[in-house]
Amino acid sequence: MYTFQGIADDLAAFVEFLTEKGLDYTVFPEDQRLRPTYKFRGYLRAKIRDGYIAASTARRRMGSVIAFYRWLQEAGMLTFDHNPWVEHDVHITVKDARGATSLRKRKATDLSIPVPDRSDPFQPEIDDGGRLRPLSTEEQGWVISALSRLGNIEMTLIHLFMLTTGARIQTALTMRVRHFRSETPRSVTHIRTKIGPGTGIDTKNDRPMTLHVPCDVYTKLHNYIKSQRAISRRQRGREEDQSDPYVFVTQQGTPYYESKSAFSRYDSSFDRRHRKRGQTVRMFIRDHVLPHIHDHFSEQFHYRVHDLRASYGMNMSDHLMALVQDGKITLSRARAILAGRMGHVNTETTDLYLQYRQDREAILTAVDAHEDYIRNLIQCAWEGTLDE
Repeated sequence: MYTFQGIADDLAAFVEFLTEKGLDYTVFPEDQRLRPTYKFRGYLRAKIRDGYIAASTARRRMGSVIAFYRWLQEAGMLTFDHNPWVEHDVHITVKDARGATSLRKRKATDLSIPVPDRSDPFQPEIDDGGRLRPLSTEEQGWVISALSRLGNIEMTLIHLFMLTTGARIQTALTMRVRHFRSETPRSVTHIRTKIGPGTGIDTKNDRPMTLHVPCDVYTKLHNYIKSQRAISRRQRGREEDQSDPYVFVTQQGTPYYESKSAFSRYDSSFDRRHRKRGQTVRMFIRDHVLPHIHDHFSEQFHYRVHDLRASYGMNMSDHLMALVQDGKITLSRARAILAGRMGHVNTETTDLYLQYRQDREAILTAVDAHEDYIRNLIQCAWEGTLDE
């Protein structure tokens, strides 16, 4: 349903464009430039150039429109006087979960909008289902300090949970009350919590895995769900949410993030434009956490909610690499532990965390050496000793 919602949004943007330009989506004149598909492509490229949308968004919208016209054509609902695009075959490299590559043939069109490669070795980010930036220990302290000062218990617990387990936002916000009803055993330091299909807790790509929740965090969640504040919030929710309530709901009793199971159920009374997917958390960060940090710590600081996951991965990586250097575990064992904690299918992603410190140090060393060379070159030229 998330996919269908995205397609619907893309086609709505196409309808808006057609209405604005007074175009009929079924009319394809001889002049290629006047066909709705090519005009929409030009419109999207202008939006990219003017900074209104990202190239990736434009490419997705164009792709949805192409798929729409293919469907109309295959269903026999529309015939074209002239081709809506020019097709050609392309071969792409596909990598499976084990890292093996293969070539696959795909149909491409001349309507495709290229997305420039923005990979930058100088950017302190890790590609882990998105460009994530591990926060330094100092920055993590800023975030926790801001949350403590702001006093919103739900946002504080959400941040703590993600920062200490590596959970993604859809996992943290679809946790259920039943997962935290038990008292914390005294003999353990972490509570193993299964997530994924069959647990009521969502994961990316419905991948089953286990979170290791620190006992201190588990206890705080256990106490929170029993608090009058949490109970009052849950009681304001819809009747269908009462049988298996979420840990975190808003003041109105609505979930911060609706689970996939709830999203797939038909609801005739649904009247919102968008389903809940963590927007409230992101807005709280933008409107409250970041301004507080800018006022008290650093005006340049910025983070996104999934940077908390990357920060957990980096914290765990630093700990494991210290054990490797001390000879207590092997590097392959460290990789296996981190991959399991992060839910990585491809260990190449795990290696990005394990090699992060070393790679960053090498890059910065090279940059410093080059800057020293340039500085000396300029100084020599300024002093007129370049030829000596």
